Amino acid sequence: MKKRIISLLLVTVISGTLLGCASSNTDSAEKKASEKVTSQEDDLNVQDDFTVWFDMGGSAAPYCLKFANYIEQYAKEAGLNVIVTQSDLDAAKQITTAESMMLQGIDIAAGCWMDVNSCLPIADMCKEADIPIISTLLSLADEGNGYEKYIYLGSKNYDGGYIQGEWLAENAPENAGIWYLSGQAADLQSIDRQEGMEAALADKGRTDIKIVATEYTGGAMDQGVSVMENWLQAYDKIDCVVGVADLQVIGAIEAAKGADRMEDTIWVGLDGQDEALESIVKEEMDMTVFQDAEGQAKAFVDLCIRLRDGADATKEEDVFVPFKIITADNVNDYLK
Repeated sequence: MKKRIISLLLVTVISGTLLGCASSNTDSAEKKASEKVTSQEDDLNVQDDFTVWFDMGGSAAPYCLKFANYIEQYAKEAGLNVIVTQSDLDAAKQITTAESMMLQGIDIAAGCWMDVNSCLPIADMCKEADIPIISTLLSLADEGNGYEKYIYLGSKNYDGGYIQGEWLAENAPENAGIWYLSGQAADLQSIDRQEGMEAALADKGRTDIKIVATEYTGGAMDQGVSVMENWLQAYDKIDCVVGVADLQVIGAIEAAKGADRMEDTIWVGLDGQDEALESIVKEEMDMTVFQDAEGQAKAFVDLCIRLRDGADATKEEDVFVPFKIITADNVNDYLK
């Protein structure tokens, strides 16, 4: 029986320091159960157990970190062995980590894959090993190169953008412009969310609302600050700032506050991060779309348990956890 890794790689962030990726050089999958596999930060013990590997992408991404923490919590409660790693938001590191994990004989590979195309070799590895691959939050291209044991779990990013568009259709003034804070140029999540927003505006007959400017921020707050500072210099009036995620919008709000130009702008985020909820309470951000990290983590653990207990991965359907709208009217329901 193949040797299995049982240690959980505890995910922590201390003073903004990123955990190291759990990719490691391993001599053989035939090491004894008492031996350890050396990673950049921790040693992973090996024994004969069903093991799930999950790479969160990077602890610098707050939503991925929250999602991973919930996975660890519910996996522990369910008695499911999960190794959680992070790869500094680097697709190449995810592939290297996958190679190391495959050598150890994992039973499921899962992750928030950083690039829809670049991470396809991980799906190919899973196909060669005949194990399921679970893509969370972001889909891989062509459903993992058409691999029959590929499963997506998360929320439909198009739907999150569509909710933004529906709200804007009801609340944006006539002939409003949108200044859009995107993620990355090749980021399928960003593309789907923006397309959803534009589709909702069209469906609601708000063809008067146009996107004036789009900038890529990589989902980072400091980039939101930088982009907004440039926009404030270039435009006398900014109607709506909409983000593919919350943090860049929070950064843009800080820049606008510094320039005393908050009042005339509508601020719309996505993900329902704690910072966004606090901003809504302060009457700064107008709305966000809640992505349920806890609900997604529960669904992830449930799926892994089904597969562990003998479910046919080829017959498992993709798992979608719906988005929800948050405004000042219901923000208190989401505060913890």
